[in-house]
Amino acid sequence: MTLAETKRRVVPRLTKDRGADNIVRFQYWAEFPQDLGVLVCQCLGPCAVVQLLFAGRRARDLGLREEVWRFFCRARWGRSANLSVYGSAKDLYLDRNGWFPQGGGCRQSPSFEVQRIKLHDSPCLTMDLRITDDEIIAVSEAPRDKVGKQASVQIVDPGTRDLKERFEVSSATINCCDVGADLICLGSDDSKVRVYRRSCGSRTPPVPAALRGPIAAIRLHASSSVPAM
Repeated sequence: MTLAETKRRVVPRLTKDRGADNIVRFQYWAEFPQDLGVLVCQCLGPCAVVQLLFAGRRARDLGLREEVWRFFCRARWGRSANLSVYGSAKDLYLDRNGWFPQGGGCRQSPSFEVQRIKLHDSPCLTMDLRITDDEIIAVSEAPRDKVGKQASVQIVDPGTRDLKERFEVSSATINCCDVGADLICLGSDDSKVRVYRRSCGSRTPPVPAALRGPIAAIRLHASSSVPAM
């Protein structure tokens, strides 16, 4: 296609529409491929797409497509987006993932569905949790009434609630945990820090911390993966 032909394609056409003379009718959207229009909407962002809804019927149809708003929900909340709860991804986005639902022009209280999974036999407490888009990591105390049983780490799939992995750690209660890039870091009652690298299945020997008494809180430094207590 030559440059002249390209310029001719983007010139608005003057048509007559049942007695309305010289009405400029832009046919850009009519000639726009649908998959490309969806991609343009995703690049524009949710605020611009809301404004686009008033540009015409074709633009409105594109701006209301489910895949456009599913993209926005996943980009903002990842796997935590409650897409299965809402029939419309656009409504889910406007309700802030269900936390601030709108109804009748007023903000309403959120509605929760409570689901449970049993990780331990009683009496045994879950001491700390870390939740990511891909998994839930829970650490436990050492069972009080079972000789030989150790404090453990459980890794749960947040979508299916299936137990992906479980391993025992020590006879001392695990008080805290944190997760980093392919790492799980644990702090326990025996004043030791344990680091687990999951990609190769390696577990570093427990390192005594320069503290006296239990380790109550631990954080992995984002840039260097060095634990801070």
